[in-house]
Amino acid sequence: MINNIKIDTQKIYNAYIIESDNLNYAKEICKNFLKEISFLPNLVDTYNHPDIIYLESEKNTIKVNEVRNQIINDTILRPSIASHKAYIIMDASLLNESSQNALLKTLEEPPNYVIIFLITKNVNNLLDTIKSRAIFYHFFEKEKEIERLQNLYFYNDTIKIVSNGSFNTIKEIIDYASLFKKKKSNDENKDDNNIKDALTIMRILINDTLKYKNLLNTEYIDFRNEEIKIQNMCTRYNDITLGKFLDELTSATKEQLINVDNEMIITKLLFTLREKEV
Repeated sequence: MINNIKIDTQKIYNAYIIESDNLNYAKEICKNFLKEISFLPNLVDTYNHPDIIYLESEKNTIKVNEVRNQIINDTILRPSIASHKAYIIMDASLLNESSQNALLKTLEEPPNYVIIFLITKNVNNLLDTIKSRAIFYHFFEKEKEIERLQNLYFYNDTIKIVSNGSFNTIKEIIDYASLFKKKKSNDENKDDNNIKDALTIMRILINDTLKYKNLLNTEYIDFRNEEIKIQNMCTRYNDITLGKFLDELTSATKEQLINVDNEMIITKLLFTLREKEV
């Protein structure tokens, strides 16, 4: 299982299974992949590319004749303008057993220019023989939100200030809180969104620490790149303290919603967390 928010283009495979809670989101990821490997972006975005075939069904099943007509029989034709020919099955969970078995023959010996994407909300609906012949990715909209948070200019400072706990100096807390001081401008919504995002980052980090303490692996945590800091927090904080951290975050979030001073909210929160550490 590969956990990214893009499909790796270093090596191109003939079949991909894309599991996602949002089929259209997964489709966009497939389209971005194709644009990276020589498919003309304007044709991809307007659904006019001659080398991309979409297989969708408005019914509750995709029958074998649809698979044969739109994919299997078409794969003998080489790409028109791109380096590859792509087939995107929008909800592979709708493939019945006969359809999957028919598709399997193409997956076993595909032409080297063929790429087949099977997009599904539940990979368990696919036959094991299908799954064994495809590269598996899962993409969830939550991962897109995690990436957005990690790209914020205050993300690293937020992770550091929370993970350091009682080791933070008073000056460090005040300096960090000053990042969220409301500016005298017309863009107060941006300032409010910043503190909201900072509180979200803190909550995710603490939840990740709780999950790691109980599961001892990174499979279910959101900030996987912060594993070392999370491990250190597991050593320093017990479950009760982490629970109190979450309670204080809930209170801070409520204060932010009623337009209390952002800088004061952060300062108060961090001093409270510093005092509660055990």
